[in-house]
Amino acid sequence: MTTLEAREGINQQQPSVRFATEEDIDAIIEIQRVDGYQHAYNLNPERVRQLMDKKQQFYIASIGDVPLGFACADFDVRTLLHFLSVSLDAQHRGVSTALLNKVVEDSKKHGITTLFFVSDVKAHDMRGFLKDHGFKKAGIHKDRFGLNRNGTIFNLDLLKYKPR
Repeated sequence: MTTLEAREGINQQQPSVRFATEEDIDAIIEIQRVDGYQHAYNLNPERVRQLMDKKQQFYIASIGDVPLGFACADFDVRTLLHFLSVSLDAQHRGVSTALLNKVVEDSKKHGITTLFFVSDVKAHDMRGFLKDHGFKKAGIHKDRFGLNRNGTIFNLDLLKYKPR
């Protein structure tokens, strides 16, 4: 399946979500590169490997064998969602929701009841997505992204979350 066929097919089928492996690192880098957002920093292969080595769980959402988005989460006392990134042309089509649902499912398997995410205050689409999925603003993280770029902290009560 080509990338174009996968992107067109997203209207007919839900993306599948699986655990990412080292073989997915290039896809992770590419998805972040084309997600349409000006990141404070971009992932590189070495950083993804470091996060994987620290037991950060990466997920890939795809249709067929074409990756469309990724997430990265750390499961501890509560889940920290580090990254949620979807190719620009696959956004607003359920990919982020599929990734979030998988992270929530795995959080619950770990007995975790709270998930949090820090979003750049300028990431308006992400803030809208988080609010639409039940996240509540919990505070501000000053200079979270460097260069005086603050982050908004959002929490999600997993006991109240209903998968979409």
